[in-house]
Amino acid sequence: MPRRVAALLSPAGRTPRVVPWIAVLLAACAVISCATAATGALSIHQAIEVAQGEASR
Repeated sequence: MPRRVAALLSPAGRTPRVVPWIAVLLAACAVISCATAATGALSIHQAIEVAQGEASR
């Protein structure tokens, strides 16, 4: 069997600390995205209330 084929078929070496960091980065991006969306929704809601004259003074 050629070396290239043997290398492809051999079990992959574990990447020790890459996977947890990727998971942490993905979670952080999700949290930031959700927080930004919630903040934007509240801002739009407040702007609509101000435009309609319903905002508390």
